[in-house]
Amino acid sequence: MSVPVLRTGHNCWRIERARRMAVIIDAQDYFGHLKTALLSARHSVLLIGWDFDARIALDRDATQGSRPNKVGELLRHAVNRNPQLQIYILRWDLAFLEMPFRSTTLRFLFDWLSHDRINFRLDSHHPIEACHHQKIAVIDDALAFCGGIDITMDRWDTRAHHDDEPGRRQPHGKRYRPWHDATVAVDGAAANALGDLARERWCRATGWTPAPPPLDLARWPDTLEPTFRDVDIAIARTRAAYAGAPAVREIEALYLAAIASAQRSIYLESQYFSAPVIADAIALRLGEADGPDVVIVNPRSAEGW
Repeated sequence: MSVPVLRTGHNCWRIERARRMAVIIDAQDYFGHLKTALLSARHSVLLIGWDFDARIALDRDATQGSRPNKVGELLRHAVNRNPQLQIYILRWDLAFLEMPFRSTTLRFLFDWLSHDRINFRLDSHHPIEACHHQKIAVIDDALAFCGGIDITMDRWDTRAHHDDEPGRRQPHGKRYRPWHDATVAVDGAAANALGDLARERWCRATGWTPAPPPLDLARWPDTLEPTFRDVDIAIARTRAAYAGAPAVREIEALYLAAIASAQRSIYLESQYFSAPVIADAIALRLGEADGPDVVIVNPRSAEGW
């Protein structure tokens, strides 16, 4: 008899139902669906990021039109046309050290701070050497994106990852190398739970909690085909012990449980592989006479140390 992998309170925070769930590969698709979702927002937008660059163009194929395409201009446009809309942007504070070199981002920052319905904050609520790495966007608690792609430089790319991709340029025009990443979209109770998580994070950083939006039907992007329908979604977190709050290591526990439960194969795809505890767990399975096959896809080199 198999033992369930997911255990609320151990390797996941909550398990909630999604009417639709889509896996989105690479930022060309993600940024396009995010732009559609931001323009449909009625009550609230919660953006939680490791980094955030207001100059990022969400649709590299868009022609000049009435709707702004750069995310900073788009957010301003959204609140100006909808007096009910509140936008909350939370960014890790150490990533802010790069911002003085981004004059356009500073212009947007001052512009946002002057708007009473665009709330921008920096999150320093963590111990020394820790960081915040969540990348979450929640629209009206009815549609949410969560995964590995943040809205910043060097993230946009197509599924093809061509060497000569013309759209893969930084806001000031410099080209960058191919970048592969993924995120997911969910609606229903799963999106509402990610809204709760984002508001809890905001409260830890600022001391106050945004009001949740009224219950609303999800406005799933017409261009986004669901990968699954009517599925349970587990939300796992990592959080360092700080200011009286205990450490949360659900993601690590979930990896270990998944690796231990694998019967035939383990497929790992990651930008960085630097966790000895995960390597040890895989090595233990490889030592079995009839253990699972293991496939690991990793970049040839990593940015930063």
